[in-house]
Amino acid sequence: MTAEEWGIPTLHPARQAWGLPGPVRKWGSFKRGERVPTVHFYTDDYKFTRLWHDSSRLVESLPLIAVEPNFSTYAGMSRAEVLWGIYRKRELARFWQDSGIAILVDLNVDPAFRDLSLLGVPEGWNAYATRIHRGVPFEVVEADHAQAVEHSGRPDPFFAVFGGGHSARVACRDRGWPWIPEHRQVVEGRVEAWDEAAQAAAPGPRAGAPRAEAAGRQVTVMLQQQQSQHHPLDCHPPNVEPPSLPRR
Repeated sequence: MTAEEWGIPTLHPARQAWGLPGPVRKWGSFKRGERVPTVHFYTDDYKFTRLWHDSSRLVESLPLIAVEPNFSTYAGMSRAEVLWGIYRKRELARFWQDSGIAILVDLNVDPAFRDLSLLGVPEGWNAYATRIHRGVPFEVVEADHAQAVEHSGRPDPFFAVFGGGHSARVACRDRGWPWIPEHRQVVEGRVEAWDEAAQAAAPGPRAGAPRAEAAGRQVTVMLQQQQSQHHPLDCHPPNVEPPSLPRR
């Protein structure tokens, strides 16, 4: 099975994310049109499904980075339903790429459908995200990371983990993976919001992380400079010429 056979759009590698400039905000937690550097969709599906009919609503917030929409999957779901979700997340992500937004590929798919999760993602892609719920074994996240490593062809792809409790936070820190708390955890004051600079400077084992973190910091600085001088949607990863993509 290939993306072409199913008409699933292919993401453009020149518009992949290489960092998480903060604040990182959940879709639906900010006002329409409010400027947000990084947006994710690890929330209830009904809160973002209207984007399928009006994908420009995200563009109004002028984000630099967006995680692909996470359409829910679960064991026992038909593969046709899962493919519909994969198609929609890739279609939306490609539209946002064409608008200048850099993308993190979402790997949070039920393990039964892992073979479908990267349809439309070119080999060598280096920017991924996933989510862990309380009670879910961390081995599931490790399997997501292994998939990212295999698809990227690198031992240390950029791999961000959203959610989970203290154990997930510690596990990510020990592996050098960015960990972003649940929005509710931040609002209730249980943890601090994601801070890329603080995360990079945090002590502890960070095997395989320095190169990815350095790239992320380089891009974040570049994006911030562009945000102050130009329209933030003009951003693109360093050393990569921005593609001439048709607007849909």
